[in-house]
Amino acid sequence: MVKFVESTPDTIERLDSWIKKDKFHKDAPIENWYSVDKYCLITAWVYDDIGPVLFFRLDIEGENIRLNCQFGPEDEVSRKRQASAICEVFPKLVDLTSIPEAKGIVFYSVSSDLISFMKKMGFEDWKENEFIFKFQMEQLCAVEQVLNKKI
Repeated sequence: MVKFVESTPDTIERLDSWIKKDKFHKDAPIENWYSVDKYCLITAWVYDDIGPVLFFRLDIEGENIRLNCQFGPEDEVSRKRQASAICEVFPKLVDLTSIPEAKGIVFYSVSSDLISFMKKMGFEDWKENEFIFKFQMEQLCAVEQVLNKKI
């Protein structure tokens, strides 16, 4: 079972370490991940029974919610743990982002593995290297189907 733990200043060191080990995020300034402004809904960690699995940030961006994730490095967090956490956490993220103005959740990625996995969760192509999960009943059913298959 996974749980959310809100980020605190004392967890910046772990996030910084994870970012430096990530080939896709290693050049991103840590402040972009951690600083909170009026558009930020939440910055938090996802823990499973073993420990931290991923860090995420949700921001209001126009009529959508922007999801930014930093996964634990594979030498600390296996892909299986990452996939399990995403499957369990995603419906909770949908609940967190269910504000009337929001039309969906968007994320950016160039990782073919992550893109393929998230498409199984109901995300669709949106813009170049960006993907959207639209808040519609058929999309929520896609999430439920994936969860029932136990990827």
